[in-house]
Amino acid sequence: MKKEDFYLNNYINYLNKDLNQQRKRVLAMFETIINQYQLIYYSLKEENQEKAKKILENESFINELYNKFLNLTIWKIIKRQFVARDLRQVIIFLIIFHELEIIADYASHIARYFINYSKNIKIFKIYINEGIIHLLSMFNYLKKILETTNLDLTYLIPKYEDKINIYYKEETKILLEKLSSNKAKDKKIYQSIVVILKQLKYIDQISERLVNIAELLIYIKEGSFFDLRDYNKE
Repeated sequence: MKKEDFYLNNYINYLNKDLNQQRKRVLAMFETIINQYQLIYYSLKEENQEKAKKILENESFINELYNKFLNLTIWKIIKRQFVARDLRQVIIFLIIFHELEIIADYASHIARYFINYSKNIKIFKIYINEGIIHLLSMFNYLKKILETTNLDLTYLIPKYEDKINIYYKEETKILLEKLSSNKAKDKKIYQSIVVILKQLKYIDQISERLVNIAELLIYIKEGSFFDLRDYNKE
């Protein structure tokens, strides 16, 4: 083997190693986020504040993961001379990591509201936990896509989002009716309903971000953005 070929092969191996490590870190972050939402589900189901507090305790760990990934990615971009497609993956995975960090923030918001409004946990559980179940289904499906790198599966993601949209609209309608009823004149009931409406909106927004992640995965391969929602309407 020529000396030039030897160095080229080594360089390619380093690049492939970097890209595989980046994918693994994204997948690890994804699994961490799934754990956060599983904690939300069980904290509500079991009416367990300690599990909700665990979500908040994990905040610093998730922020640390994000900062390390950000710094490492910037360092890799500077150090390695990625070709266009590889650079596209590096940058898109950085964007996905940022999306996951925001989704983790939503989990913390929901946990805080649960802790602060624990006296109304019964009604909180009724309206929120079904949405968390839908989100977990969506999370696990996206995790499968990340693990298998089978991008054909991304085209089914909007169907999961549709379920959450329907759930969000139905529950919001019910709660708005309660809000306008005589019972809503009670300040505590009014506050509880407003809080739950906000959590439902979070769940809807999370589903949108997960669709965005699926679209970003397609962009890595195709080099152009694709609106999965338009595809789902066909």
